[in-house]
Amino acid sequence: NFICAMIEFLNKWQTLVGAAIGGIIGLLAALIVAHDARHREERSAAMLISADLTSVLAAEDALRELISIQQINSEREPQWITNQIMRACPTLSGLFEASLLRIMPVDEYMAAHLSLFKTLYFDVMNKVHKLVSADEILRETGRQTLTNQELRSHINLIHSRFLKACKHARCAEPLIDKFILRRTSIFYRIGK
Repeated sequence: NFICAMIEFLNKWQTLVGAAIGGIIGLLAALIVAHDARHREERSAAMLISADLTSVLAAEDALRELISIQQINSEREPQWITNQIMRACPTLSGLFEASLLRIMPVDEYMAAHLSLFKTLYFDVMNKVHKLVSADEILRETGRQTLTNQELRSHINLIHSRFLKACKHARCAEPLIDKFILRRTSIFYRIGK
């Protein structure tokens, strides 16, 4: 009886049932395509950010190695690192901030480390530009635009914030890999 009733129902409403099933399948296909496109955008953004972080961390590693080779003591280290950063500081990609916004919703810990890295590193770059500008004015006009106290403060802040930014970059890198770049990233996201 039940089977006969089901066959009669399907025979009477087959067009409507077919349309409903077709609509559901179409919706699922659209969701799969949208998810795939979003994941590709996240991967592209993550690769760009990862490249920027790697360049900053490579610079820090090179500075650490030079400190060891040249036997720079901890008292001279802030001035020495600031001088090196003023000469050749890795610049972040012009798309860094846009890429950051793209991947930050993926994981809150990764977002926190990346946000702190960005804040600290941009502050370092701002202070470096002030020192470079003050140095150029001093060489061109002989006029000192920063007091010795301001100069020491900038040097100490550049040193400490550069190292803190690098710590946050080291923490963010494995999270970017785990939640976005790995082929198995979907399993880590589900497990959160």
